[in-house]
Amino acid sequence: MKQIILLTICIGIGFLGFSNNQNLNELNNSLLHISSVSEVLNQTPKISVYPNPTTSKITVSSATVSLKTVSLFDVLGKKVTTVFANNGKAVELNMEDFSSGVYIMQITDANNTIHTKKVVKR
Repeated sequence: MKQIILLTICIGIGFLGFSNNQNLNELNNSLLHISSVSEVLNQTPKISVYPNPTTSKITVSSATVSLKTVSLFDVLGKKVTTVFANNGKAVELNMEDFSSGVYIMQITDANNTIHTKKVVKR
């Protein structure tokens, strides 16, 4: 992943016309930050959604990040429900009354980072 990001930036240098040492030094400093971000992005929190597919209840849990809210959207983008995490580690949604189909789950953690999962209701 790092190599692809660095290659993309290096190719972009030719288009941007970096020609003096000051600009190249600024670019080198930027590459260090981008490499760091890339490494952090590769360490995404582990969020489990089970059982999936489901016929009734579904559980969302994480041992690495504190959960804040879990929202469920139908395939048309309409919000079906939102559940707030009381303990931050697990949320249970009752999907018994929902129609069968595919839903998009939007999980917000304590850092306000949004994670997306696909859920199937049978």
